Amino acid sequence: MVRPFGKKTFTVDVRKSIVRGHELGAHPKILATQFGCSSSQIHRILKNNRVDDGVVHRQSPGRPRTTSRAMDRNILRACREDPRCTSTDIQVSVTSPNEPMPSRRTIRRRLQVAGLHGRRPVKKPLVRLKTGKLALNGLNSTCPGDLESGLITSRATNQSSICSVLMVFNGFDVLLAPDMLLSTNVRR
Repeated sequence: MVRPFGKKTFTVDVRKSIVRGHELGAHPKILATQFGCSSSQIHRILKNNRVDDGVVHRQSPGRPRTTSRAMDRNILRACREDPRCTSTDIQVSVTSPNEPMPSRRTIRRRLQVAGLHGRRPVKKPLVRLKTGKLALNGLNSTCPGDLESGLITSRATNQSSICSVLMVFNGFDVLLAPDMLLSTNVRR
């Protein structure tokens, strides 16, 4: 049976057992067949053992983590305390003077690893309170009839551009379109 192409990676324990087997007098070819690799890999492990004075666990290359394990725990704890908080809120609550502030993207990534997805901010209402009050004040002076209350049902960008208004005239709910609002005459 042919072995697949490429190096076989060994754990620290396996490398220690290869070195121990060589110290006990086993030939590298016998060790290679025993561990299912080439004899050149066995020679490389033995050479690295002599150079490093023992089997050393080298960390894999790559970018180091920006957050510690403690910060990861704090991120998850903050999320579980308030499930509606956003990544920005978590960022503010987790930041400590000792460690650098994690980015919002890092916080989202840590939450996704833990299985907590979709941390989004609350949607803004379509009409701001100030804009709604201004529009209703303008309607009070221009609309005929007994106006008991008014409610804007779609987006208003300024006082004059109102899409539709739900009003109560003499106890009946009436939905007015913009052209109806402009064509009404004021009787006083």
